[in-house]
Amino acid sequence: MAVFVKVRSPMITINPNKASLTTTQLEALKPLSSCVLSDALDVVLGRLSPAEQPVHIGGCLPGGIQEIRHYDTPMIGTATTIYAPNGTSLPLHLAMATHAQDHILIISTDECTNVAYMGDIQALLSARNHCSGIVIDGYIRDRQGIAELDMPVFSRGSLPKRPTKEELGGINVPIQIGDTHINPGDIIFGDTDGVVIIPATLLALVIDEAIKKEESDNNRKNKVAQFNFANAHTTLDYIDIMTKDVADFVKTNQDKL
Repeated sequence: MAVFVKVRSPMITINPNKASLTTTQLEALKPLSSCVLSDALDVVLGRLSPAEQPVHIGGCLPGGIQEIRHYDTPMIGTATTIYAPNGTSLPLHLAMATHAQDHILIISTDECTNVAYMGDIQALLSARNHCSGIVIDGYIRDRQGIAELDMPVFSRGSLPKRPTKEELGGINVPIQIGDTHINPGDIIFGDTDGVVIIPATLLALVIDEAIKKEESDNNRKNKVAQFNFANAHTTLDYIDIMTKDVADFVKTNQDKL
């Protein structure tokens, strides 16, 4: 049941969120990458009928949302979703206090580009409160101070201008960033290539498919490393190191290549 915090009209909607990853799920995700998980999610969704597909299917966040520095390990966790439109950071401030622990805060801003939603003090508060990471479809400030923290942060960049504290938005409500819909409790995976959202209902299937994909990619890398390029003179000679879809195209159209 939603709980409403009344400040002045309008109100900020705040919902509970007790989602978490099991140790087994977390350990299975750690050696994977956003690229492999994105491919695996595509495969899983492609196998489902329209009736079986969840309403919000997850996917990749826009490419402009990147880690503010390189992190040695991927960001993995369940989503505390935050809707903070029109440059207001009030929902984010509230979530940092009571909804950050063991979750990733992910903020939809309605593509607001004229303010920074978070500075180093807010980031430090979140990190001290055991937040697993922060993803902002917008900008931060005090970048150097935030980069010194162990907590991973993904954003569109940095900007000095502070946000407002307008009293609107929500915590643990469905949000959208780019073309990607995110529900509270969805799984977030971020690394140097970007951020992938995995619907909680599909996590087990996506992990299984990602493990297969990782093994297949490693086998193909080995083939490429051992391939005798000196003996390859036509496109058909490269069949063994191509992906299946490209290989099938070459076989079908070899007389035209």
